[in-house]
Amino acid sequence: MQKRGGPPTPFRERAKGWFSGRRPYALAGVLIMAILIAAPSIPGLSSASPAPPTVTPVPGSETPVATPTPGRGSLSAPDMKLLDTSKYGAVLATAKGSVRIELFHMDAPLATNNLVVLARGRYYQSSTIYRVEPSRYTAMGGLNEDGTGTPGYTIDPDQGGRPPAAGSIAMLLQDGKVSSQFIITTGDGDPGVPHVVVGRVTDGLDIVRELKAGDKIDALNITETR
Repeated sequence: MQKRGGPPTPFRERAKGWFSGRRPYALAGVLIMAILIAAPSIPGLSSASPAPPTVTPVPGSETPVATPTPGRGSLSAPDMKLLDTSKYGAVLATAKGSVRIELFHMDAPLATNNLVVLARGRYYQSSTIYRVEPSRYTAMGGLNEDGTGTPGYTIDPDQGGRPPAAGSIAMLLQDGKVSSQFIITTGDGDPGVPHVVVGRVTDGLDIVRELKAGDKIDALNITETR
């Protein structure tokens, strides 16, 4: 520092004074601020979030596909979605093969609509075949692996309908109501459980007869022809 009344302090001496005491901390702070300001332009130092990846549609996936509905046991009864002018079918996919089904929506519109809406929402995907009565029926479509539970609702069944035969697909009744469980009959005659027939197997009944309790349904896909 310049002494009062003395000659001026040389620049070199003043520079030494700048780097002594606390002044180096001030210089370090200036340098840190300069680095932070320049960081966005320095590769590898930018803190900005990376841009999300571009999703390229898979060829042939343009047709809308229903996504699994969350809360399989807390759904509401469906509105009528079936058209009188359309024909409906289904393909039951299992590890042992596929089963093709014709649906009778004109004979049992309420029960058939219930099956179609649940299937389109992938309710049956990965569900369990929970009971097999040889030469009578194979049961599937319950909320739980033992066949119990409902989607969160039940509906009144259709009155009348077609009688069962080998290869019939029928919605089961619980306390007189339609839920999600259904059977495919593997023998002629009445299966011995309350039901409403909603369709018939057109191809793959031999595969149904090979299914065992504990096997899984890979998917139940609905077809519609107008």
